[in-house]
Amino acid sequence: MSDREKVIKGLECAIGIRGLKNCDDCPYDNDFNCLGCDIVMWDAVKLLKEQEPVRPKRKLGLYICGACETVVYPDDKFCHECGRELDWHEDH
Repeated sequence: MSDREKVIKGLECAIGIRGLKNCDDCPYDNDFNCLGCDIVMWDAVKLLKEQEPVRPKRKLGLYICGACETVVYPDDKFCHECGRELDWHEDH
């Protein structure tokens, strides 16, 4: 199960069907008073942050992706290697 699938399943179990939690099917299952709910929320935040655009960096006269350090060009909207959206705005 991919991290994304695990997080989705964990969130679905945490909110439950018709408002009832379903911890038995949760991939974060544990016996610590649903500590898995906290962990699944942190994992969801991590996945969402991984989707945020990254600022290219300058290195040796080239632009590189801020996530994977692959060479990118000013007309690129996404990194050709990792697929992250590139944020070329100077106003940050």
